[in-house]
Amino acid sequence: MLDSQSLLNTRLQRFCLIIIFGIIFSFNMFMSYQSYLEFKKEVFYETKAHVINIYKKENNCLLRLKTKDFTVFTSTNNTTIKQNDIIQISLITSNISFFDYLKGFLTKNFRIEKLNNQKSTIQVVLSEYIVSQHQNTTMSMLYNALFLAIPPSKELINFFNDYGMSHLIAISGYHLGVLSAIFYFILNITYSKIHQTYFPYRNKKVDIAIVVIAILFLYLILIDLVASFLRSFIMFVFGFLLLRSNIKILSFENLVITVLFILAFFQEYLFSVSLWFSVAGVFYIFLFIQYYKDMNKYLLFFFFNFWIFMAVNPITQYFFGAVSLYQLASPFLGLIFTIFYPLSLLLHLIGYGCVFDEYILMWFNIDVYSIELFASVYFVIPYILLSVYAIWSSVAFRIVEISFVIFNLWLFVTLLN
Repeated sequence: MLDSQSLLNTRLQRFCLIIIFGIIFSFNMFMSYQSYLEFKKEVFYETKAHVINIYKKENNCLLRLKTKDFTVFTSTNNTTIKQNDIIQISLITSNISFFDYLKGFLTKNFRIEKLNNQKSTIQVVLSEYIVSQHQNTTMSMLYNALFLAIPPSKELINFFNDYGMSHLIAISGYHLGVLSAIFYFILNITYSKIHQTYFPYRNKKVDIAIVVIAILFLYLILIDLVASFLRSFIMFVFGFLLLRSNIKILSFENLVITVLFILAFFQEYLFSVSLWFSVAGVFYIFLFIQYYKDMNKYLLFFFFNFWIFMAVNPITQYFFGAVSLYQLASPFLGLIFTIFYPLSLLLHLIGYGCVFDEYILMWFNIDVYSIELFASVYFVIPYILLSVYAIWSSVAFRIVEISFVIFNLWLFVTLLN
């Protein structure tokens, strides 16, 4: 069998691709800048906004809002506003730079009015269906986050950070894999008879794959283009297109192309922590595969989760900083999650989503001792650069492994002290 080839084989091809993405990126940045100038025309900017999340403070609430052009944070004393509401708001535009406009900004508001004609979107309807199956608000938030990418409370996020499992409630590649497998299985059963009767000349697997991609695309729209799932979806489609061309699917080159594609069309994701965590996770998976692909399959199954946890942890600690002994259970909990996620999805589809609530609430009530210990930027940046160099150097790869082992030992020794 012939070895798989790279998609881009010459420097000229790579240069041309970068130029194309650069032109698209520049055009979209120009359009965003025009929107920014429109935003800055007046001291007060009147717009409609969707309430993405609400963070309760001592004397008021901090709202995370999304308009058609930008994301904004602002405070209010209006207690009638709920998550997923549509509001009319006047924002103060002074001291907002274009950089702030792109990444999301905090500003004061002049007026907030909850609109009466709230939209019953598919996401809202599904969210209400999930909520109806649970008596506990925390459970509703958990499953809304898992299935619909609706941001949970800060307390719930902190809980999963303490267990080193925040990546599991952020819809990304694993979730896409489970959903695509479920859809493929169902379509394969329903389409097989139709295929044999009416379309025996067609490639059944390709037909089903195309329908699965279409369903996943609709799901991507439903969850409002979540960055981590967007990355996974683009790589999934990209892999499907390359599958029959004898071109490597799981390669660093394809990961780079995917990132460039996303940033060219969605430049605001340049500041998305969710996207970069997703990219980091895939990068270290590819790095692991490159150097451990010949390991015994049974050893590989258990070793993989521990290795990825330790490899990504320096980057995680730079952003979140939570350290607890329970994080050592993260690889095991990740294995449990591979069963829990599709099973809980099925239970919610048939109206029995509350089956695990009692046990999960018992887990949530466990008192977790944690400390804040952030990774230094002076360690993280060289670590990332060395990890990239490890693509070509086995020596660099071994240094990366030594680095993350020492880093993780430092974390937990410091915790115990």
